[in-house]
Amino acid sequence: MEKGNRIFYGWWIVAGCFSLSFASVGIAMNSISILFRPVSEALGFSRGDFTLSFTVGAVAIMLSAPFIGTLYERRDARLVVLVSAVLLSGSFALFSLCRTLAQFYAVSALMGVGVASTGLIAVSVLVTNWFAERRGLAMGIALSASGLGGLVFNPLGDHVLALYGWQATYLFFAGAIALFTVAPSFLLRSRPREMGLAPYGAGGPAAETAGPGEEGLSLREAASTVSFWLLALMVFFASVEVMGVQMHLVPYLCDIGHDSAFASLVMGLTLGMLVPAKVIVGLVSDRWGIGRALALVFGCTVAGIGLLFGAASATAAVAGAALFSFGITVQTVLPPLMTARSAGLRHFGVVFGVVNLFMMLGSGLGTPLSGYIYDARGSYLPAFKVYIALAVLSAVLGLFAVRASRFGEKRGAKG
Repeated sequence: MEKGNRIFYGWWIVAGCFSLSFASVGIAMNSISILFRPVSEALGFSRGDFTLSFTVGAVAIMLSAPFIGTLYERRDARLVVLVSAVLLSGSFALFSLCRTLAQFYAVSALMGVGVASTGLIAVSVLVTNWFAERRGLAMGIALSASGLGGLVFNPLGDHVLALYGWQATYLFFAGAIALFTVAPSFLLRSRPREMGLAPYGAGGPAAETAGPGEEGLSLREAASTVSFWLLALMVFFASVEVMGVQMHLVPYLCDIGHDSAFASLVMGLTLGMLVPAKVIVGLVSDRWGIGRALALVFGCTVAGIGLLFGAASATAAVAGAALFSFGITVQTVLPPLMTARSAGLRHFGVVFGVVNLFMMLGSGLGTPLSGYIYDARGSYLPAFKVYIALAVLSAVLGLFAVRASRFGEKRGAKG
């Protein structure tokens, strides 16, 4: 991590990305489910209709993702993050003023663009550019903050909600997002060569200052490979099941007899476990290969959802949530690592932006799907059965994607 007595600047990039993940995913995405029930009840919306606002946000992320990837390739990361931070925090302030579904949908579109440009795409592009080796560990550390943000702001948000109502909770989230996104924007640099450095593990400064020499496929070339489409289908189906469970965990636990404080605590635990889970998955990917990391992630997904069937027991609820937290990493740590292996680094931002499009499409489908199944059946359990099947399908697709990839893993790791 150090060269002489100096810390490699890439680790400061990781620190800045950690703060971005904390806010853009941990708060903006992983904490808003505590508002689904109170906002729906206060304004007379059905859960399916209100959670469709999440779908609108996901569509905005999906449509903007390829352009965001290009933006990080061509523009100063500091400026991109700063503008995006203002957009994201401002959208949460606007939520407090919304009173109709149309208003929530419109603001959700703004939120989606803000999340896309400060969240997973930004972090994935920056970390991938700065690390040739130990990329899995760096990615896991940077993205682990999304769980920490959820761990902290689910109970904090629930407390503000109980005392001051849902409007104040949106404003509270807006302030917190601004705090954790504006400051780190000044630390960021798009590529090591901007500072006369090489990526971690790629040699001395000359290797980078000589110009970009990364191998990789263009978007058109990547889209002609089997591995790209297997990866796209994997992230799509996996995102349906992850968001279908995660975004309805709090209302599910309340519906089966737990109080909101316990449900928020379990949600916080789920997201808090993401901190070690993402680091562990990153380390497993570096040391034993992406294939074994996939087996770990989807095995925990199936076991976690299975335990939620018995979640009337507090022990089963906690155990299921802890295991499911490893499953959530399929939306964060693994896709950028698999994209780099499938398409290389030369056009990583653009290619990953398109992969992220499929991820957001699945996320946008999974959240309202659970809501509409609940509206039709009066229970989330039928949806959970579907999601176990999707997790198994995603695991198979992911393993085939790794085997079909063109750019192999280093250090003899097997996938």
